[in-house]
Amino acid sequence: MTNEVIKHNLFYKALMIAMKMPGVVVKRDDFLYNQLSKRLTLSTLRVIVKDPVEVRKVDLNLRIKLARSSIKLHTLKVSLISFGLGLPGLPYAPGTIPADLAQYYFHVLVIIQKLAYLMGWPDFEIDQDNLDDETMSRLIVFIGVMFGSHQAETAVKLLSKKLADELARRLPKLALTKFGFYNLAKQIAKWIGIKLTKEGFGKLVGKAVPIVGGFFAGGLTIATYHPMSKKFLRYLSNLDIASYKEISSQS
Repeated sequence: MTNEVIKHNLFYKALMIAMKMPGVVVKRDDFLYNQLSKRLTLSTLRVIVKDPVEVRKVDLNLRIKLARSSIKLHTLKVSLISFGLGLPGLPYAPGTIPADLAQYYFHVLVIIQKLAYLMGWPDFEIDQDNLDDETMSRLIVFIGVMFGSHQAETAVKLLSKKLADELARRLPKLALTKFGFYNLAKQIAKWIGIKLTKEGFGKLVGKAVPIVGGFFAGGLTIATYHPMSKKFLRYLSNLDIASYKEISSQS
């Protein structure tokens, strides 16, 4: 997936830096345990956190409420980026990728995982030491959904239906090929990269907001991150995978 054109665009560079940051990988079981521990019995909780199918049986409105709380938390964190209060020890080379852009994608990646897990998706199984094409393709397509790519929305919707219909507990590799995730990820990475380079982030998300200080102003991050995250949650909560349904016994 990562040909030379993709590797050298601004979006992909920032994404790869974000993927190396401590804390970017959400540990699914721990996250769900912490989110649901005050609302479910311990015995029920132990079953649920290990099985995506069981997560889908938990009241959807409750899961949406928890997801909204996560969005608020990360919106606050991402709004602090422009004030120099972001993540410490950012591993980026000065003069290449704006630090705040990479940090922005850190929070995009984290909220994607958190919302997906609350909406019944299996573990993304991200290995920071081995970021293979499958992992990156999946994440880029989900980012595409968050940024409003209709092609990405269609691909994820089809994958969601397959997972829901089969009560799948893991993301099948063959499905990513079947639904065109690899080629779609290339297109999305190019699209976002070109937009960032030629037009700037403000125009990419439809906001002609002046840049203050670094790559972002605090108001810009709130004006983009929060509505995109809310839209992403609405999208995920309406997919087949968000709610439990029995497999029909009819042949």
